[in-house]
Amino acid sequence: MDQGKCHFQLSVQCLRILSACSSFRFPKYSVVEIIDDSDKLKALQTSDHGGFNNKMILACGIRGIVNKVKSGSVCVECVNGDE
Repeated sequence: MDQGKCHFQLSVQCLRILSACSSFRFPKYSVVEIIDDSDKLKALQTSDHGGFNNKMILACGIRGIVNKVKSGSVCVECVNGDE
């Protein structure tokens, strides 16, 4: 993993879509924002969606880009602009 980047597999309920889109879907390269409530994120991240890890807390409230969508989960890449 490159410095300043993180990749997460998230439940769609953990995301808010920011890109213009005709429906509530997450097409590849959509810009999304991860919910900012870490307790809710932890509760939503069941094993069906890749589970929860502590690095996800650092991603709460930040934006990322959808890399892949598969069976109710969205793979999001977040880039830390400070790096």
